[in-house]
Amino acid sequence: MTEREFWRVIGTARRGSARRGSVADLNRQLGTPESALRVRGLERLLEEREVREVLAFHRTLAAVHRRAYRWDLWTAFGIALGGVDRWQFRDAVSWLLLRGRRAYRRALAEPDVLARWDVDDAEIASAGAVTTVAHRVLDPADTRNLAATIGGIDPPDRPWGYLTEADFPLLRRRFPRLTARHLPGGSCRFDGALFHERPFAWKAWR
Repeated sequence: MTEREFWRVIGTARRGSARRGSVADLNRQLGTPESALRVRGLERLLEEREVREVLAFHRTLAAVHRRAYRWDLWTAFGIALGGVDRWQFRDAVSWLLLRGRRAYRRALAEPDVLARWDVDDAEIASAGAVTTVAHRVLDPADTRNLAATIGGIDPPDRPWGYLTEADFPLLRRRFPRLTARHLPGGSCRFDGALFHERPFAWKAWR
């Protein structure tokens, strides 16, 4: 499966979850997170594929994830969500790619674009299931052993790029739209250890 085909599958799942009158539409009205609906649609699509295609999807998913493990994107999600740890950042990347190739590329080109979207904790948490979608499709009864065989999608040892210090003037210059939306007036407390009363992601990684 090429990366172009990978994004085509993601797009099909995204459009399917948005179709009015569908089961997904009903579940949305009942409060199911959009990310969960897209992951379910993705599972159904992959269930129709051959094993080698599911494995290829998993490998491409891992590569797309790795490309997004960057300090600037992590910082952007930290501002939007009030701080994220490495596993929450993995889920945030999953949420981003479930929005489709265009959104993914825009965010990697300029993470401050996250200010244009509603970044919700429940949506982020639900999106994390995409990292194990291949495991559930191939062997829903034994996903743990399967993960040991084909690998998981875990955060790498260290993100790419350079770290922006937890200093409001610096963050405001680097992420003007995000800070204007989520940190109005610079009233948030920055002491290098806390960010919106949650451990700031980079504190344990420096």
